[in-house]
Formats: sequence, C-alpha cells, structure tokens
Amino acid sequence: MKKLKKDELCIELKKRDVPFTGLRKEECLKLLQKSILLPVDPSQVPATTKTAKPVGGFPETAYWEELQAEVQVVPEPENRFKSARAPTVPEDESSIVPVKNNFAERFPREQFVGGIKSPRKMKNGRTKKIREQEILENENDVIDLSHTVIKRGRVRPEFLRKHGLDRFSVPVEWMSPFWPRTADPGKFCVAQCATNSNLKASLMNAGPGGTTYPKFTPFTVDEIQKFQGIQITQGLSPSPRIEMKFKSQAQDEINGNDLISSIMSPNGEERWRHYKAFFAVQDPRKAAPDRKKVPNFKIEPLLAHMLEVSIMAWVLGPDASVDEQSVGFQGQHIDKLRVTYKNEGDGFQCDALCQDGFTYSFFFRNHPAPQKYTSMGLSPLHSRVMAFFDTLETKFHRIGLDNLYNSVKFARAAYLHEMKVCVSGVTRKGMRGLPDCSLG
Repeated sequence: MKKLKKDELCIELKKRDVPFTGLRKEECLKLLQKSILLPVDPSQVPATTKTAKPVGGFPETAYWEELQAEVQVVPEPENRFKSARAPTVPEDESSIVPVKNNFAERFPREQFVGGIKSPRKMKNGRTKKIREQEILENENDVIDLSHTVIKRGRVRPEFLRKHGLDRFSVPVEWMSPFWPRTADPGKFCVAQCATNSNLKASLMNAGPGGTTYPKFTPFTVDEIQKFQGIQITQGLSPSPRIEMKFKSQAQDEINGNDLISSIMSPNGEERWRHYKAFFAVQDPRKAAPDRKKVPNFKIEPLLAHMLEVSIMAWVLGPDASVDEQSVGFQGQHIDKLRVTYKNEGDGFQCDALCQDGFTYSFFFRNHPAPQKYTSMGLSPLHSRVMAFFDTLETKFHRIGLDNLYNSVKFARAAYLHEMKVCVSGVTRKGMRGLPDCSLG
C-alpha cells in the first residue's frame, strides 16, 4: 500500500466514497488504511474497458474486458495465526486486511483425463481377468486393464516392472536406470564410460613407457562407479578438496569419510588424479561438432539418457511447474552464468519441468533454443518451455510458472499447442502484453 502513488490512492478512496480533496499523499495513505475495510461502491468503479489494439499476437478483433467484482464482501476465514500476513506485506500493516470480492463470471475449462492403465477390480476386490480364448484360442488368462485418471503424478507401472522396483527398493536400485552399469551397444552406461576413459588415456599416451602418468593402468567398471559415488557424496556434503574424504574420520574429523577411506586403494589419490584427467562420457575418437550447435557434446550421451529415462519413469499428473535449476560450481567456464540471486551462486542453468520433486524434463540454457518455436516469434526462454510441452502425453495440463516466464503471448502459444496447455502464475508488469486495467 505504501508503494501506491497519490493518484492511485485517490482512486481507491473514491471507490469507497471517502473525501480526499486537498489532502497530501501521507494523509491519503492513512485515510485509506482506515477505510480499507469499507465496501467498494460499484458506481465509482471505472466502466468496463475494451480496446481493439491487438496484444500478444491476438487477432485485430480481440479486446480486453475488465471484469467487475460483486458488491457483496467475502467474509474472512478464522485464522489461528496471530497477525498472519503475506510475505510481501509489511509487519506494521498485518492488521489491515483488504476487502475481497467474488466475480460472477464463470469460464468452463476442459478437464485433464490423463492417467494409467490399472487392473479392473471385481466386487470382492479381486483382480478381474479376461479369458484370452475370446481373442485367441488356447492362451492363458490376461488381466483386464482399465484407464484410471490420476490426480497426482506417479511412477509409471511399466517402469517399475521393467526394472524390478518397488517401495522396498534402496536408493542405489532407483538410481540404476538413470546410471546403468551395463547397457545395449550405443546406449549410455558406466561400462561404456570406462571404455571411453581408457581410450582417452591411450590416446594421451598414458601408462608404462608413456609420456603422461606412467603408473596409469586401465580403469575397471567398479573403479568408475566408486569415483562417481565419491562425486555424488561431495555434492551432498562438500569439502574444500575431495581428496580430504579419502581419510578416515579418525584422521580428519570434519572432512574424513570412513566408507570412502575403506574402499580406496593405497594409491587412491593418484588414482583419483588419473580419473580427473581421463574420465570421458563421450567417445574420444569422435570429432567435436560446432560448439554453438552442441555445447554439451562431452556429456551429451548422459544428458540424452537421463532425459529419456526421466520421461519414461513418470506419469505426469494434471498440475506441474516450470522453473530454472542451477548447478553451482567454482572455477571458470565459457557457459558459466553469473547468479547473484541464489545461494548456489554461479554455475550452469537449465529450465526444468517438474512435479512433486521429480524432474520430468530439462533443457540447458547454453543449448540453442528449438528453431521450431523461435521461428514463430517466441523468445528462446519460451521456446525451451514449449519444447517441454512436446513431451506431454495428455491435453489440458495446468503448468505454474513464475514472473520470469509468464506473458500474454506465451500463454496464448501454450494453449494453441497440440496439448492445449493451461499456464498460470504471477507476471511482471512491463513488456508482457497486459492491459493497464489489470496492473492496478
């Protein structure tokens, strides 16, 4: 309320039929704070505004229409918290509760019907089966499946069956599909990383008689997995130097790790240097493409695999959200972004489609935005989000976004998408295609 200009304060006072002629801004502010609970006089509210000026890519015939609130005031619910207030409301204004009104207009919205195939149940609770003889003679019974609409996202049943996972599975078993030990040829796996790392070491003339790291010996799959586990531990519990974790807690009470110390060989630190020098996800014999087109070439197999598995693993419910994710790190890199507004600090950033703590899809910002959408006049940011919508399986998802993403043009493009995506959330005032009557 303190941020309102005098003209805006006068408009609010006029709505409540409170005289304000000759008053200064500070006096108008105090008067509005006292009269905020008074009902709004509908006759003092500006008439419905229409404009033929197209905004956000709408046709020439499109116009904005300001909705008028009902006269009846909505009663405030009982709040158990004393002086409850919104995060943006100053503490000294917590006792001032603005008047709230309903709107008579109703807008029908298509219902989300996405879901999963689940066994049909009989009245006694047993799973219903269909005799396959009705379709093909001399076959076994099969379970009768029905489509079940879901209200929240969940793990895909086919994914659980394929990887043998259930609620009793331990974290390493859940991670295995995303970071498999072995896989079919051409697919990402730890064994392929070991092969690529040994190839890189050979190309760099490492090993006995070589010019770099003469004590190097080829990596095993177990070694690669151990080092990756150490990196994950470092991410969860950072130490100034990762080598500090190679000591036991008796040797280093703060950074030492008994488990890591027990699995490291006597030459663990030297072997770690080998890993840092030669670890490779990509085949080192491949020629690197243009960095502007494929900036993440070195880890592209890993990113592509994780993206594929993430979508396969999860059935997206009706409500999800898109936001940015940051991978903070220290050091120099051409794609490192300056981040002053997050605790993670500087690092890589990506846009992500998430639900209930699970990342369904992601798109790194250093990667070129899809030309399919930039050619439609959308910004790179909105083009990346539209690419998320291409992965959806059902229409009428409701996606929440913050003020960085929302705009009138983007909302229209999202709903015109094949999946009819409904977006919502707060937005910034400037350059977002919104009419003055909605900016208040």
